Amino acid sequence: MDALIGANFCVHLANTAAIQQYSSLKYADDNSDAQWLAEMLRLNILPEGYIYPKEERAVRDLMRKRMSLVQQSTVNLLSIQGI
Repeated sequence: MDALIGANFCVHLANTAAIQQYSSLKYADDNSDAQWLAEMLRLNILPEGYIYPKEERAVRDLMRKRMSLVQQSTVNLLSIQGI
């Protein structure tokens, strides 16, 4: 993805969790999926994710790890309090 962005291509990251399952399509292969996503993008209804700049990805990863540690700490504390 970085190579595409570096080559000045317009890159869109589809948020798959926010895309509703489509049931009207006959086929579920890469071509029909690509056409479906392209149509959603054309209609400006494609839910997109944020692509972090390369320089900020390390900070994002640290914040995710911190959140995971805080959640695990909370689970452990509640478990001990329940005993």
